Amino acid sequence: MTALDRKLEAFNRDIELLQSEMEIRKSLASSAATSALQRAANRARDSMQNETNIPRSELDGRGAPIEGQ
Repeated sequence: MTALDRKLEAFNRDIELLQSEMEIRKSLASSAATSALQRAANRARDSMQNETNIPRSELDGRGAPIEGQ
C-alpha cells in the first residue's frame, strides 16, 4: 500500500502543478491581449491627433508653399 500511496501523491502533485501552469498561462494570455488592445488604441489615438494637428500651408501655382503666411 505504501508504494501505491506514493504513486498517488506524486500523481496529485503533478495534477496540481499542471493546474497552476494552466492558471499562469491564462493570466499571461489575458494580460498580453489586454496590453495589445491598449497599445493599438493608443496608436490609433496618437495617429488621429497627429493628423488633425498638422497646419495646412498655402500653395502657389506651382504647388510650393507660399512663404510668410
